[in-house]
Amino acid sequence: KARPDVGDDPMTWKEVFAAGRGGGCFAWALGIAVVALVFVWLAPIVYFALFERPYQSAGERWENFREAMSVWVRVATGCLGGLTMLAAAVRGAGAVSGERDQDTWISLVSTPLTTWEVLRGKWVGTVLGVRRLLAVQLVVWALGLAVGAANPFLVGLTALVLLVYVSGFAWI
Repeated sequence: KARPDVGDDPMTWKEVFAAGRGGGCFAWALGIAVVALVFVWLAPIVYFALFERPYQSAGERWENFREAMSVWVRVATGCLGGLTMLAAAVRGAGAVSGERDQDTWISLVSTPLTTWEVLRGKWVGTVLGVRRLLAVQLVVWALGLAVGAANPFLVGLTALVLLVYVSGFAWI
């Protein structure tokens, strides 16, 4: 897969497109496991809420489904949010120490980049490094909003709070 041009911000480009690509098969397996653990609960929710009780009216079954989906959205948001913050903290902690361990820190500080440009690039790379987890979180929220199991205002507020916390954990 071809990488985009470096552009005017080489440190951010390095952190987003070149750094943190390790893990190989383990990283893919872990990602698939996380997605499976989040979405595997949809099948039982649909079955038990919509098909298990044929004696209930369609309105009652839909209300049971919305309630079950609401619980799923809340639990998935908490689990994914915690995992996202943990991933940002781990990646952020390794961003600078990884340069030192790989003996590239001296080369990095000898470039014409300012300290702020280096640290901002590391921070942006850390925040964008968890974008796949954030995308899974967006899918969870979209499903919750689509069936009326989540309040749009609270989803927006939760998204804002999650971004603030991920940004803070990235500095750690």
